[in-house]
Amino acid sequence: MKIRENCEVIVEKHPHSESLNKKLMEDIKDSYFYSPEDNINHTNVIATQHNVKSEDKTKSMQLIENWVSSLLDRAYLSSFLSAPKEYGARLNMNIWFAKYNKGDYTLDHCHRNYALYAFVYFVNCPKGSSPLVFTTSGKKIKAEEGKIVIFPPQLYHHVPKNKCDGRITLSGNVGMVN
Repeated sequence: MKIRENCEVIVEKHPHSESLNKKLMEDIKDSYFYSPEDNINHTNVIATQHNVKSEDKTKSMQLIENWVSSLLDRAYLSSFLSAPKEYGARLNMNIWFAKYNKGDYTLDHCHRNYALYAFVYFVNCPKGSSPLVFTTSGKKIKAEEGKIVIFPPQLYHHVPKNKCDGRITLSGNVGMVN
C-alpha cells in the first residue's frame, strides 16, 4: 500500500543569503569534487560532490549548521532537541556539497538510517536548476539561492535531470551524539 506522507517540512530563506552564498562559493573554490564514477560513498547523487570533514568546516558552513539547529528548535518549540541535551547529547551534522551540471541528477532515496533530519541549502541556482522533489507526494521545491529545506529522514526525495551547469547545494544529515 502506498500512502502520502503527512510530515512537517521547514522551508525558509536565509536573511543574508547573498553574502553567505558568496562566502560558501569562495570556501569551496579549491575543493576537490569527486565524480559519480569515483563512487567512494555509494551515493545517490549522480553529480560531483565534496564531503566536508568536521575539521574543515568554515565559519560559513558552521553558520548554516547553527541556522538549521535554530530552525529545528523553533519549529519544535525546543522540546524535541532540548530533552537529549539534558543528558549531554548534542546535534552533529555531516555535510556535503553537490555540484550539478547539465544532465546530472539524484536518484530517489531517503535518509532514515542516517539521520534525525536531513536538509538541502541552495547555494547557486542558475536558470534551469532542477527542483528538489519529494517523490511520494510529488511536491516540488523550487531551487532558489538562499533557500533551505529541512525534512524528516523517511521522506523519499530526488532531483530530476538538471538543465544547466553550476547548480550547487549544501546538504546534510542531522544526528545526535553524546
